[in-house]
Amino acid sequence: MTLHDLDRSYKGAALDVLCAAFHHYPVTRYVIGEGDPEYGDKLRELIGFFVEGRLTRDVPLIGLYHADELLGAAVVSPPHEIPVPRELAEYHAQAERRLGRDAMARFGRYNEACEATDPGHLAHYLGMIGVRPDSQGRGLGRQLIDAVKDRARSDPEFTGITLHT
Repeated sequence: MTLHDLDRSYKGAALDVLCAAFHHYPVTRYVIGEGDPEYGDKLRELIGFFVEGRLTRDVPLIGLYHADELLGAAVVSPPHEIPVPRELAEYHAQAERRLGRDAMARFGRYNEACEATDPGHLAHYLGMIGVRPDSQGRGLGRQLIDAVKDRARSDPEFTGITLHT
């Protein structure tokens, strides 16, 4: 197994892994809406929303490979604010239109619940971590978590890591 930073050229592979890992996740089902006939497409749009937010700001994803197959990915944000480039704002507006008003309202409620648990200091944020379902149970998630911890600890702004689940 090898770890690699994933840039835009790996976006499709990262989305494949994360969509497979989060297909049955209660939060994504809640946001998109249980029973939505376009669930698969909207899941890819929603996860693409998160991934694009990092890639457009030049924040790489962390990927775990076996040979040339991506088995897992982690989406991490640094503790400092990175300005939102215009193209990202346009991408997000497009994603919101595709997901729909109801889904975005549910996403807003989820974000409000997450913000209520804010630790009160800047920290690296582990937004998503996922392993292909056929590769789960082999310690790959642990390897990704360790990589996130190592990267965060090497940052001079390190104050911790947060996540919501």
